[in-house]
Amino acid sequence: MPEWNIRFLGIGGQGIVLSSVILAHAAVLDGVNATQTQRYGSEVRGGEVYADVKISDGDIYSPIIDEVDYMIAFAYSTLSKYINTIKDDGTLFIDPDLVQNIPPTTKRIGTVYKIPAARIATELGNNRVANTVMLGAMRAITNIVTEESLLKSLEMHVPKKYLEINKKAYYAGKNFVLSSEEK
Repeated sequence: MPEWNIRFLGIGGQGIVLSSVILAHAAVLDGVNATQTQRYGSEVRGGEVYADVKISDGDIYSPIIDEVDYMIAFAYSTLSKYINTIKDDGTLFIDPDLVQNIPPTTKRIGTVYKIPAARIATELGNNRVANTVMLGAMRAITNIVTEESLLKSLEMHVPKKYLEINKKAYYAGKNFVLSSEEK
């Protein structure tokens, strides 16, 4: 397995940091190395947030990420600030209801996946699980971690009273991707 760099972008309150923690821990459960870092403004909610995950089957000497293989964006403002940190031919995941267009970039973006995570989460009855919908979709597309480890990590990091809705959200994201591939 090569080293993978993943950056989650959004606004405080969207579960950006939680998503990165769940993904990094899932990688560790798979038996590889991972680091997770985050940056957010002083606002509790509403400020720009990004969180990075580095996954490798080799040693990780620094958690610092200059360019990312996968970028997951839930807010145009944060995406516009960090779009140039995606590698040429990197993969971009956006929620098209929250990010209507891709900001100008000097990079050559590879594939763009449009996952309506917020809409799917709202249909499930809880718009706060959009981050988990996106994790399900991203995992289904990349296979960067195993489903078993991601679900176990989800169980370890999500409070029990929200676990069932988060599992539904994970499967909804996965099923969105699978049903899109069939078309």
